[in-house]
Amino acid sequence: MGRKYYCDYCDKRLPSGSNHRKSHNRGSQHINNKLLYYLRFQDPVEILINERLKTSCIKWKQSNSCLFGNNCKFSHRSNYELFQLIEQAKQNLNNQNNFDVHRWIQRKLSNESILPESLVS
Repeated sequence: MGRKYYCDYCDKRLPSGSNHRKSHNRGSQHINNKLLYYLRFQDPVEILINERLKTSCIKWKQSNSCLFGNNCKFSHRSNYELFQLIEQAKQNLNNQNNFDVHRWIQRKLSNESILPESLVS
């Protein structure tokens, strides 16, 4: 008996063996969980661009539920949520513009002898 395989996305333990792992990785629940995991790290600007290209989901507006969930090709976000995304995108862009590489490197590496001459200001 080998060790059991643990899927981080699904929080499940599977029997050892590549056949079990491959069939699990092809399952719709695993694929959806993996998609949700990576969507958490998506940049707000990218989310905003994707949401602006979509039209509103009629089912979501009527019943606040949609059979397709995250796989729906229509947007499930309200105008307020879109406004919040715009504000997050603005804030991220401002934070990126104020980022100083030299200061970050010096904080990470306190010993200046390690730094190459091109990075020392």
